[in-house]
Amino acid sequence: MPRIQLAYPKIPGSKNYPSGRCIAFEKYDGTNLHWVWEFELGWYGFGTRRDRFDFDEKGIADFNAAHPGLEAAHSIFKTLFATPLDKLFQENPIYNTIQFS
Repeated sequence: MPRIQLAYPKIPGSKNYPSGRCIAFEKYDGTNLHWVWEFELGWYGFGTRRDRFDFDEKGIADFNAAHPGLEAAHSIFKTLFATPLDKLFQENPIYNTIQFS
């Protein structure tokens, strides 16, 4: 898969939103990471808010070269999150159907 440029919108602040339930998380370095999964392929891509790499040896090396300081990101994801999320997605029927609106 060739490297593609992405541009996800920034997450707006809470200043203009009413109080209520929210999801919060630590964002230590200012970088958003994403992981790409499909039912037939499993985890096949990952990257930052603005780029995507293959989730293979070359893609990981390219990601590490482009994002010094985040070299552990792929192994942390793979070790802690990939298998439980894959299992959740495989076992939940909503993730293995295609819906067109």
